[in-house]
Amino acid sequence: MELDLPEEYEFTSDWFSGNIDTWQRIFSNVGVSPCRVIEVGSYEGRSTVWIIENLLTRAGGSIVAIDAWAEGTEVDQREMGAVEDRFDRNIGIAKRRCPNVEIQKCKGPSWLALSQLIEGGLQGTFDFIYIDGSHQASDVLSDLVLSFPLCRVGGLIFCDDYLWEMHRPVTETPKLAIDSFLACFRFKLQIIPERFYQIYLQKTAD
Repeated sequence: MELDLPEEYEFTSDWFSGNIDTWQRIFSNVGVSPCRVIEVGSYEGRSTVWIIENLLTRAGGSIVAIDAWAEGTEVDQREMGAVEDRFDRNIGIAKRRCPNVEIQKCKGPSWLALSQLIEGGLQGTFDFIYIDGSHQASDVLSDLVLSFPLCRVGGLIFCDDYLWEMHRPVTETPKLAIDSFLACFRFKLQIIPERFYQIYLQKTAD
C-alpha cells in the first residue's frame, strides 16, 4: 500500500510505505489508539506525517520527533541539513492540515532527548514508540532501554531494521541490540507476530 499524500509534501526516500498495511493491522487487532507518540529517527518526516494524519488526528494527540539530523557515513546520513529542511517543511504542512495535533521536534542525540523526557516525569505516558534512528547496536540498545519506562503498560514499541544489512558486523546493525533488549525484558514484553523485517512489541509490565 502506497503512502497517499498531497503533492505539497516533499520526500526523496521511502523506507516506510511498505510497513503501512502491517501497522494498520496491528493497531486494529491490538486495539491501541495512540494519543501520545515518540518517534526516534524522523529523517524527512515521512513516517512522522503518516502517524500524525492516520493515528493522531482523531484523538488530537501529540508526537515527539527525535533526530540528530547529523552527518554520518551511511547513505541516509548525508546532506542532513537539506534533510532537516525538508522535515521542517513537511511538518509545517502537517501542522496546517492537522492543527489539533501537537508536534514537538527534538534535535540532538536520542539518548539525551529520551533522558530529558524521563527527567520531566513522563514515564508511562506514551502509547506508541517507534525506534528508527541509528543502525549502531549500542545506539539502538540505549534507545530501547530509555524508551521502555516512557511507554505505558499496554503500549506498543516498534523496532525498524531488525534484519538490516545482515552482512555487516553485528555491532553495526540493530539486530544485536533488539535481541539483547528482548532477552533482558522478556517477561515485560510480548512480541506481536508479524512479518519479520521489523519487530513489534507490546509492553505487558513495568
